[in-house]
Amino acid sequence: STLSVRAAAASHPAELAVLAPAEDLSLPYGELSLRVAAMWAALRRTGPLGPDARVAVRATNRVDTLLVLLALSESATPFVLLHPRLT
Repeated sequence: STLSVRAAAASHPAELAVLAPAEDLSLPYGELSLRVAAMWAALRRTGPLGPDARVAVRATNRVDTLLVLLALSESATPFVLLHPRLT
């Protein structure tokens, strides 16, 4: 959950959180937490979020999908994952 990402970022920010070889990317908890916060800010600019909103997310195997899901979870925004072939 996002709370555990924040807790991990606070207690051991340099520890590896995400390894995405396909994107040549590795993120420690500190950077993951910052990226989730940035994604949350970007999502908020698109419209209202929260328990009364509904969001569809195109599921991919990219780190951005993980960031979106963590940001939506932080705001208690319900979401549904859509298979990429259906979008």
